Amino acid sequence: MPIHNMHFESGVFFTRAVGYVDDVDLRLWATSLKHHTQKSDSPVVALVDLREADRLSPTMLKILVSTLQSGNVLAIGLITSDTMNSRNASIISKIGALQGLRMFTNIDDGYVFARQQLQPSAGFYPAQSAFAYAMGF
Repeated sequence: MPIHNMHFESGVFFTRAVGYVDDVDLRLWATSLKHHTQKSDSPVVALVDLREADRLSPTMLKILVSTLQSGNVLAIGLITSDTMNSRNASIISKIGALQGLRMFTNIDDGYVFARQQLQPSAGFYPAQSAFAYAMGF
């Protein structure tokens, strides 16, 4: 299974995927995210680290659209690499056009985005959570 980590902290649902991200993995991710959003009193931002993913299932677009429309998901940030983007160019171009979704090439920018979405008027935030730093993300 390519999903190596799923962690929820301070309104950010972080996931790291490696290898082929298939339909089953995407549905597992969506179910887990839904579970956390239902338990959360405030909106949630999802960050997905895809830098080590090789291929993405074509159903990813449908699942991301459904997730963004599900209510308590404020935004989704995808952290990608140039290699992953070129291997999955057709789906990445469609995903990149989704409203409520942003793409980044490094994890620091992804965490800044998440913090800004969760508390836009509070100013600057450290790029990474303590968990992400400790895990080497």
